[in-house]
Amino acid sequence: MTDFSGFIQALKLGGQLFVITSYGIVAMTSLLLGYVLLLVRSKSKVASCDGEERFSEHKPPDFAEFRERVELFSKIFPGVIYQSRLDQDFPMTYLSRNIANLTGYDMDDLLSPPSKKAYRDLIHPDDKKVVLDALEYGLNYEKSVDIKYRIIHRNGFSRWVHERGRVSEGGNQYFDGFLLDISEQKQAESDLTNTFLQLTESEHRIDVILDSAKLSLWELDCKNKVLKATHSFEHMLGYQKGELLELEDSKWLRFKEEHEFISCVHPMDQDRYRSSVAELIKGRLRTIDEVIRFRRRDGKWHWVHSFGRIVRREKNTPLLACGVLHDVHKTKELELALLAEKEKAESANRAKSIFLANMSHELRTPLNAIIGFSQLIQRNSHIPKEVLRDLRTINESGIHLLGLINDVLDIAKIEAGKTNVTMTPFRPQSLFNGIYQMFLLQMEEKGLLFILKGVEDLPLNLIGDEKKIRQLTINLISNALKFTEKGFVRVSIAYNSNMLSINIEDSGVGIAKSDLDQVFESYIQVGEGLQHKQGTGLGLSISRDFARLMGGTLTATSTLGEGSKFLLSVPVQVAVDCEQHEETRVVSYTAEKVFKILVVDDNQVNREALARLLGEVGFKTRMTSNGIEALETFKSWTPDLVFMDQRMPKMDGFGATLCIRELDRKVPVIALSASTLKEEEARILSAGGNEFLIKPYQEQDLFDAIARYLPVKYNYESIDYINGTKDYSELDIEQLADELSKVPRSWRRRLEENTLIADVQQIEDLLHEIASEHPKLTEYISQQVECYNFPNIGRLIKHSS
Repeated sequence: MTDFSGFIQALKLGGQLFVITSYGIVAMTSLLLGYVLLLVRSKSKVASCDGEERFSEHKPPDFAEFRERVELFSKIFPGVIYQSRLDQDFPMTYLSRNIANLTGYDMDDLLSPPSKKAYRDLIHPDDKKVVLDALEYGLNYEKSVDIKYRIIHRNGFSRWVHERGRVSEGGNQYFDGFLLDISEQKQAESDLTNTFLQLTESEHRIDVILDSAKLSLWELDCKNKVLKATHSFEHMLGYQKGELLELEDSKWLRFKEEHEFISCVHPMDQDRYRSSVAELIKGRLRTIDEVIRFRRRDGKWHWVHSFGRIVRREKNTPLLACGVLHDVHKTKELELALLAEKEKAESANRAKSIFLANMSHELRTPLNAIIGFSQLIQRNSHIPKEVLRDLRTINESGIHLLGLINDVLDIAKIEAGKTNVTMTPFRPQSLFNGIYQMFLLQMEEKGLLFILKGVEDLPLNLIGDEKKIRQLTINLISNALKFTEKGFVRVSIAYNSNMLSINIEDSGVGIAKSDLDQVFESYIQVGEGLQHKQGTGLGLSISRDFARLMGGTLTATSTLGEGSKFLLSVPVQVAVDCEQHEETRVVSYTAEKVFKILVVDDNQVNREALARLLGEVGFKTRMTSNGIEALETFKSWTPDLVFMDQRMPKMDGFGATLCIRELDRKVPVIALSASTLKEEEARILSAGGNEFLIKPYQEQDLFDAIARYLPVKYNYESIDYINGTKDYSELDIEQLADELSKVPRSWRRRLEENTLIADVQQIEDLLHEIASEHPKLTEYISQQVECYNFPNIGRLIKHSS
């Protein structure tokens, strides 16, 4: 064997450089043998992990399937998969379960919001600046981040971590990556350094270590530009010994020319790698640390991690560059496969969003006509009150349908847990009476008794998430209606100590005790629900999630064959300072001139509905069906404001707005669109549009938009007055209650019984008995019956007691 006296080599394990000085041949020590066994055992474990199943290359899965596969992958992946938000301290929004093994903290401790502990606070103080600098560099230059550092475990000891990540594709709000525990490798490297600095080694012993670790050493003579490598480099790339490199001695093989080595490197990596080596030799870099691709013997590209450092003479002149090549092909392929699957899922999710947006557009266009004409017809004072009541029910149902469409578009937020609670003032009596009217006809057609109790005792105004409360109540009543064939559905509303309770009770099929625990599980229908085969099984699950989101609860009790009770409790507040306004609408406006408004829409129904509504309150209007006609009318008629639809033939709203802005930069252009895509809103505003309204719109939103650009003052009138009803003050109610107390108790008891079951005919028969003696009382109760305001009758009965 040859004595390598004074010869310096470098060995790298897991990305760390070690300098080994060999002075001769000595016997193998037990410490070195123990290290070799540890190294083999460690590499076997890595190989076992690398052998696990990867994501398939099949068609892009949907978003839920991808999440399920990521969860499955995280169970077998030895490290931690994470996603963090690009805010201060990079709060974690997703962590796989291995985080507990790595840090000692549970996922809930580190996830935001709210996190008990920020992950970046776990970084070792000596490493924190290096980590933050690397992250800043990666974010500024859109590079992936690859860094190794220490963290402080919950129990106080340090662990080495290898982190790799990058900014999420398709946006700059999140940072995705993974963490690997490399503590054992670092310990092994430390042990190797401490051992080999004290031992002289023969080339045979070095070969044993290299072969066990599947590493290859390289050395570059800085003066003669001679590049050498160990034979394991050839083995790594599928060559036999001496097939790629010429033999220099028993240990080293050499490239004849530097370009022969570079020619093995992937063309896209050559300049980067050559530049790094040059900077290393010049002293501008302390180390070289690159992951590059080498061509294998079979022509395929193989990922290799190259690490090295410079060795200098006493006068600081470079002697040689030396380092190690580490086979990271399986790890890199796993990383790329994970990124590819993530990109496929994001692509599928984008396709889903586009589909939902297009579907929304198709639904909103006819819905805009339904809501628009129902509001327009209600303005006719000659229409019978019964028809007006039906029109209001149609309008409210259309508005509810619009809310459901918006919920479908927000499904991604639900999946990501990003649905927000919106606290606004609302009138609970109006809310629940409207819901009652919505279901009354369906209940009557099914022969069910539909009872609404407690509304008259509610505060006039509450603060809460009206949309979600409406949605949950409708969902629960729909459920009761679906599973009740005879008997009743009773809705009892109560308010107590800032808690709104909604109790829905039915006499339906009921739920077996054994199935009651599953009733809130997603995609599960129990008992009779399987026979009905209606719905997806998501209703009650989402309802409970929404209740919890608002800080409330949703519980169920049931007896099989007798019926069910669902109790929804949500926190609300009384709106003490909220002004009480009667329900009104715009009937005209006051201004110095009569304003002209151009309505541009290719849908004739929507175009006429909007023009008629504007004409009802005094605006002059003209209509066109595409952008070209709109430009011609704009030039000849000079309108004061333009309502511009977006999707039209010949010339769309975007093009027409651009042309109008070339003619006049001051005339307001309000875009109308059934699309909810933010991209379309940004596009029309960039063309010079002033505002963006989504169809179907409420008429008040339309008038408010006009008032923001034209100097108009609107005149209002009460909707109740238009509908032919009379307003009663609290004093009137007290006087009527006093008058009712004079009616015989037996008559009042019968009135109360028939009010509870909403029996219109029986109530009208009772009123005939007292009409001559109590005309005002009869008029009031008749009016409430006509408007189906049975809660008001109940409140009157209660005050008379």
